[in-house]
Amino acid sequence: MKSAVIAFIALAGFAAAAPAATTTSSLQLNQVIVETLTESQTGRISLVVTDPSTGAQSVCYTAWDQSGPNASTWFPCDDTSFSFNFPSSIQTIEALELLVEHDSFLGSLHLNAAAGNSIYICQSPGAVAGTSEECTTGDSSITIQSIY
Repeated sequence: MKSAVIAFIALAGFAAAAPAATTTSSLQLNQVIVETLTESQTGRISLVVTDPSTGAQSVCYTAWDQSGPNASTWFPCDDTSFSFNFPSSIQTIEALELLVEHDSFLGSLHLNAAAGNSIYICQSPGAVAGTSEECTTGDSSITIQSIY
């Protein structure tokens, strides 16, 4: 009986020492760049996403043809625990919606260069040679909250 009590106390101490699980409540997006290429008229996006609760970070990017990316396609980031998609078709890179997923987190972001005081700025031609248009958040960081 004495050994059972000692074993119980040891297990209780082990459980108390286990680290608490972290829950992602927001993600940070940085260096969002969306471009249309001059010759092919294809689009491409790149961004850096960070989970502030864990410090996990990844670069995300994809490209699409003139018909736009498929709304049902999720694009994995370099760290495949992150992914993103475009839930509605892209008519113009000046206004688009992104869904970003990381583990059990899902957040939505609407970028619109025409919105008042927007940090999402577009220029034509783009700053990079070979781009007919470029939209970017520059050095600004965007926080997105969970949609759940």
